[in-house]
Amino acid sequence: MTLSLAVHPAAAAELDDAIAWYDKGGQGRGQQFRATVNEVLDRCLLWPESAPVYPLDQDDVVVRTAGVARSPYRIVYFIELEKLTIVALAHGRRRPGYWRDRVPITSSPVAPPPESDP
Repeated sequence: MTLSLAVHPAAAAELDDAIAWYDKGGQGRGQQFRATVNEVLDRCLLWPESAPVYPLDQDDVVVRTAGVARSPYRIVYFIELEKLTIVALAHGRRRPGYWRDRVPITSSPVAPPPESDP
């Protein structure tokens, strides 16, 4: 199965902000960070279930987090309908779970009541 990639706008902004922060350190650190993020994304697209599951209080969406090497960042994503959706580039030491409202909550269909015999 080939997955397509979608990125939540807030996650794209977080990536841009992180790259800008790393660029302040000079020596091409921003581009190195971007390359590392791209490597993690490639790995997630190839092996989407390889990253650990993030515990949520809902059973309908499985959220996973993949660490970005040599940084405190994690890519937060879920898979639905052959699409891998990035919901956050989350710093591992700041505001855990702040991105939860970016994950859709799908309601499970409720079974109809059983028919009664006359």
